[in-house]
Amino acid sequence: MAAGLRQIVLVRVSEHGAVGAVLKLSYGVIGMGLTGAALAWAIGNSVLGWIFGPDFSSLREVLSALMVTSAFVISSGLLNSTLIARGMGKLTVISQTVGLVMSAGLLFVVIPLGGGIVGAALVSVATYAGVYLVALLLVKRTTALVPLGGSPA
Repeated sequence: MAAGLRQIVLVRVSEHGAVGAVLKLSYGVIGMGLTGAALAWAIGNSVLGWIFGPDFSSLREVLSALMVTSAFVISSGLLNSTLIARGMGKLTVISQTVGLVMSAGLLFVVIPLGGGIVGAALVSVATYAGVYLVALLLVKRTTALVPLGGSPA
């Protein structure tokens, strides 16, 4: 789903400069992820236990984190696709590098503290939230400064 959505974004932004619509879409995806996470938190233990058995009945934290992480992954992909469509694909390396540094740094802290699967899930949320925020900042700053096509004014 996300790959197809990114392809549509590439075409729309490159042809029409529809950056505002992409921003609204990314906000909507984040909202859906947070809603899904709240729902997973509320009923996750009973549903997971019912479907997969008692060994999985206490994983609502991980399921909730997965919902939020997925929203950030999809939204940051949309924003990075917007940069690519505007001829600024090299800037996507910045947001991805932030994610790499955050992930490595946080895992070096969380793993020795015994964070386990919940800790790893929270590192994933923090990492992809960081990638999303950097991509959002780059899209907002560059769309104000660079016209459609990627050539500075």
